[in-house]
Amino acid sequence: MNNSKNASLLLNATESLVVAADPAFFPSGLGALGTIYHLLTHPKIKDWVQLIMLGLVAEMTRRLSKNILIWAKHVFCITSSHQLNDESYDWLMGPNRSLLDARPLLARKMPQVRLPPFSECEVNASNGHSRIRPWLDRKKGKKSTIQDKKAPPKPRYIPNLGESHTIWLGRTPVQLYRKNNKEACWYYDKEVLEVTMLTQSRRRFEDLLVAAKAAYLIDDEEKITVKMVDESRDSGDWRQIATKNKRPLTSVVTEAGVKERIERDIMEFLKSENWYISRGVPWRRGFLLHGVPGCGKTSLIHALASACDLDIYVVSLATQGLTDSKLNRCMTAAPAGSVVVMEDIDVGMPDGSLTLNRRDGDDDDEEEAEDDDSDSSNKRKDKKNKGAARGGGVTLSGLLNAIDGVAGSEGRILFMTTNHIEKLDPALIRPGRADIHVEFKNASKAMCRDLFKVFYPVTGEYPVKYARSSDLPLSFSGSNEKEAGQLTQTDIDSLADAFAAALPEREFSPAQIQGMLMMHRVYPGEALDAVPAWIAEKRQEKVDAEKKKEEAAEAKRLREEEREKKRAEKKAKSDANDGVQEVLAPALENKDTQTPKAEPDSLPVTPASEDGTQ
Repeated sequence: MNNSKNASLLLNATESLVVAADPAFFPSGLGALGTIYHLLTHPKIKDWVQLIMLGLVAEMTRRLSKNILIWAKHVFCITSSHQLNDESYDWLMGPNRSLLDARPLLARKMPQVRLPPFSECEVNASNGHSRIRPWLDRKKGKKSTIQDKKAPPKPRYIPNLGESHTIWLGRTPVQLYRKNNKEACWYYDKEVLEVTMLTQSRRRFEDLLVAAKAAYLIDDEEKITVKMVDESRDSGDWRQIATKNKRPLTSVVTEAGVKERIERDIMEFLKSENWYISRGVPWRRGFLLHGVPGCGKTSLIHALASACDLDIYVVSLATQGLTDSKLNRCMTAAPAGSVVVMEDIDVGMPDGSLTLNRRDGDDDDEEEAEDDDSDSSNKRKDKKNKGAARGGGVTLSGLLNAIDGVAGSEGRILFMTTNHIEKLDPALIRPGRADIHVEFKNASKAMCRDLFKVFYPVTGEYPVKYARSSDLPLSFSGSNEKEAGQLTQTDIDSLADAFAAALPEREFSPAQIQGMLMMHRVYPGEALDAVPAWIAEKRQEKVDAEKKKEEAAEAKRLREEEREKKRAEKKAKSDANDGVQEVLAPALENKDTQTPKAEPDSLPVTPASEDGTQ
């Protein structure tokens, strides 16, 4: 029924159009105008035109409303953009807590805070960078332990990419919009967070950032941030790799007054910006820590950064793809009040441009290459050059300009460490680049005494109670009073003096002594009893190492003698061949000149046979 009705309507409309197209339908000369008029007044065409006009009006209304909203946003709102490398981005989207799951903290900092339900947010645990930390308890004052791994998960909620989320600060809405930056390059990050607040009060917007920063710092108040050069792109930017617990300065044992002097120098430097500016001196400070391995150079840097509440920026000169320009940008981007660390700078560059030292095996490799054929030698050299190219492309000139060039950052503190200061270029360690040189030696008796006291405190979170396991009582009373035989500070001092007296002066490094104490970390008396056997063991290990070194040197000498012998034989054989050639050369020349040439008519004639053949 409906199909027949629709067919009749379509037939009527077709007949109307055919009639309108007939020139005889209108008077002569008005056919074209009449056709246009009829089409415009036709009910179907009129409905189509109305639909088109309605769509145009709707689109114009949509665009006008959008422009009005954009205008109102610019006039009545405050909007800020936070790129991925901005410090404020970490406040709002920090690795431990984002603005969306900082519900109780923001409620204390800013009253009447309302957040959207967690179901509207994205749990960021993709791309191998899981930010769900199930065993971390956020209660202030409680530290997480390995047993907390069995606790229920506490995921981190962040805004979904490409969607906006709204929180309320009192009656003020705040919109968070996380998006990708399509124009990303080395100085623009790929991810941007836009924060929009419906207010004209700049103070109100600053309160939001202050509250977010306070919530972010609660998690990191007992930690310091460690960053490295970003290898993923040629941005010359820093990438956070870890947060480490702060280390007390008392846990590092150095010569008397060394760590206190460096800490005091750093604190005075951080407060002396105006003094440097008034005298036209670059506001930078450099330290060179050199000495034998295992003496606490890296540990001291960690403890100093913790004591001064400074973040650590690690630069490895052997980083793949690191060039002079990228290093310069990284050093320029290091913020004021940061600690830049370059460890083992004497071996940091694979091309050896900082030092003149060479490994023991390099001479052997080059000498063996002389005995090989040219093809294998060239292949070995090409392989070595490719390995150096993969290590990095930093030159000595580029390093010097990055440390104290015109574009160098102000307010940063540079620490360089090395085990061989004599191998460094003098231009690298001059004042202005390395203002203070600190030498680290093996442990003295005073350092041994201090290290023993650090390992065995009688107060604190993990105090020692008994000198030896045999001193443990057979039963415990359960009271807080000291049991019979428990150690006091006087007992620890006596044991520390005996421990220092038992160890030789400047023979072992603090790392070696610490390793021995770690084996007896519960009972200090047993550590003291084990000192003689430990000294004998270490000395025997040293003798064995020296013996192996002598054997290696003897083997090297024998290889050199064998190569010299082969060179001498090769040279003697070559000289003998040259002598034979010199002796035979005149005879060969005379033979060539005295040999007569055969004439054509002197050739023998063979008589002809009877059959006519010769």
